[in-house]
Amino acid sequence: MLFHAVFALTVVAEVNTGAKLVAQNGCQACHGATFRGSAPYPALYGIEHHRTRPQIIAAIINPKAPMPNYGFTAAQAGDIADYLAGLDGGAAADQPVITVAPAHPSGYADVTVRFPGVAPKRVTAVASMAMGSMSMHSPNVTLHATSDPHLYTGRVEFSMSGAWTIHIVYDGKTIDRPIVTGQ
Repeated sequence: MLFHAVFALTVVAEVNTGAKLVAQNGCQACHGATFRGSAPYPALYGIEHHRTRPQIIAAIINPKAPMPNYGFTAAQAGDIADYLAGLDGGAAADQPVITVAPAHPSGYADVTVRFPGVAPKRVTAVASMAMGSMSMHSPNVTLHATSDPHLYTGRVEFSMSGAWTIHIVYDGKTIDRPIVTGQ
């Protein structure tokens, strides 16, 4: 049981690291705000259903034009692959799925999180934006369960346009979702 707890915490840490790398490097600018692709850039949402983790990592480390080579290490590429594979819940659909509407919000976004398995007791969301050595945070929002006990929703406000990360906190875990506002 301890192995499963440590493994789960490690996966969440890798996903969060991958989310930060994706946000810092502007991947959404080409692959779309929801990673569903925009011509000529491919969709990354659901990529784990048609490429293996090693194939995803190889594509990140040795990209084909027009994707630039960001010089990611194998560990960083693995973190990004883990994040991308979890966007739709992963191959086993065992990760929460976070959706944000509208895709390019300006003042606020409606955040919805679907949890597989046992629904959490409490879910909160806060958005942050790195600004050099400082960071900006939105007010902490409690997400509310809908008629579906696995589906939580709430509204997150943004004070300015730019690259934000929405942090979803539940049952002692945190999962991040990068978002670009004001486009």
